[in-house]
Amino acid sequence: MSSREQAPAGMPLILQKSMNKYDLMDGFAMLTEGDSAVFMLPVDSMPQMPPMAKKGDVMKVAFVVESKYSSAKQNEKDDKEIAEYIKKNNLNTRKSPKGVYIAETVVGTGVQAKAGDEVSVNYTGKLLDGTKFDSNTDSTLRPGMPLEP
Repeated sequence: MSSREQAPAGMPLILQKSMNKYDLMDGFAMLTEGDSAVFMLPVDSMPQMPPMAKKGDVMKVAFVVESKYSSAKQNEKDDKEIAEYIKKNNLNTRKSPKGVYIAETVVGTGVQAKAGDEVSVNYTGKLLDGTKFDSNTDSTLRPGMPLEP
């Protein structure tokens, strides 16, 4: 089987803590962007033996690390871009503990919602360049869908 025959783009893989002896995650953790590697794994020691394998077989798997994505680097980049947008648009914001930037445009006087409450909202999602990508108040973005909170 070749993933390049299945899909020309690289297959995303999230590195996790290895759980077993001969875990591929140990090998992936040793690779850097641009590396190629061949892993030789005794199928008897794998948590799940491939259906076509038989006792004593060794599985040979070749990998090429095309690129590496770092959520920490992406978060840093996103925070910088959002901060520039906030400054450019002179917005008064606060940041939630989980990182959501909030700019209240109208401050209500009702009871504040809390975890477990059900709320009804109208929303429009836009990219920082102003391009709308979703809304429950704009019928052009959701043709045929009801416009309701």
